[in-house]
Amino acid sequence: MDVMAIENQVELARRHGDTEKLRALAAEQAEMMHRALRTIAGGTQSQMRNWLREHSDMRPETIDRLDSSNLRLWVAHYASSNRLIRA
Repeated sequence: MDVMAIENQVELARRHGDTEKLRALAAEQAEMMHRALRTIAGGTQSQMRNWLREHSDMRPETIDRLDSSNLRLWVAHYASSNRLIRA
C-alpha cells in the first residue's frame, strides 16, 4: 500500500471508530518505515527505485532518472510523509 492509500484508510477507520483497523494500519506503516530506513541506509539504487515504485505516486520514468542522492532523499520524503497513526 502506498502512502496516500494508508492515509485514506486511516481517515475511513477514524470516521468509523475502527481501532482494530487503525492498529493494523499502524503496523503496516511501521513496517513500511522500517523497510524505507533499511533501504536508505544500505540499499542499492535498484532497491530504492523499487521502494519508490511501491510506495510513491512518482512516475516510473521519473524514478529511473534519479541519481543515488536524490533516490535517498525521495525515499526519505515518502517514508516520512506518512502521518503518525494513533490507535
